[in-house]
Amino acid sequence: MKLAALAALVAAVFAVAPTATSGARSQQVDAEVLKRGRARPSGTGNIGVYVESRREYRRQWERFGYRSEPPAVDFGERRVVFVATAESSSCRLRFGRATLRLEYERLVIHLNDGASSTDACTDDLAPRSFVISLDRSDLPRGDLAVRIRRA
Repeated sequence: MKLAALAALVAAVFAVAPTATSGARSQQVDAEVLKRGRARPSGTGNIGVYVESRREYRRQWERFGYRSEPPAVDFGERRVVFVATAESSSCRLRFGRATLRLEYERLVIHLNDGASSTDACTDDLAPRSFVISLDRSDLPRGDLAVRIRRA
């Protein structure tokens, strides 16, 4: 009898636990664009780099080819993500939002080109990059995988 009760309890717990197939939970992250430009590390495709320190921030700023001084960031309160991708020169990408996929500890950066389904975009690829500041209190501790999603 005890074994049957334990099996029922385990089944009940797993019945209400969220799974990857039941829809991943996500939450919006407070985010602000610090820089938008044409800089991009050479030899890279779409990349996202999550930064937790001032030293790494400066290193990535230089790696992405920005020539100006980086904006000040309080790393006690904020984190930074560098994003590099490509866009059509006639349909410029804009930062939409940042969300955190809780099950996978993955930061998703949503970009959109603002084009409607009837707009025609040229079929060329121009580099595009974003430097985005994120509220640290919205994020888990430790490293995050970064995914770029285009809408």
